[in-house]
Amino acid sequence: MNLRASGRRVATSVSQSSKRRSLTRSVGARKRPQLISKIRRLLSSDDGPTAAEYALMLGFIVLTIVTVVSTLGTTVSGSFSTVSSLVQTGS
Repeated sequence: MNLRASGRRVATSVSQSSKRRSLTRSVGARKRPQLISKIRRLLSSDDGPTAAEYALMLGFIVLTIVTVVSTLGTTVSGSFSTVSSLVQTGS
């Protein structure tokens, strides 16, 4: 008697898990066309390449700013060193 009850439970749990799997598959199957259409829209729209172009421009701007600040920092440091040595000598 106990064996039958456990057998029934197993059968019930197997059928519930297969229902869950089929439900999950059907939800996934419904989302697939939406995902594909979103990818197609992204590839056909101009937003993707525009964002990439802006990212490249931003990278070049940051690189330019770093180069200019580095060069200016070296130049200003040299100028302050010259002024400092002149002030110390009294000339």
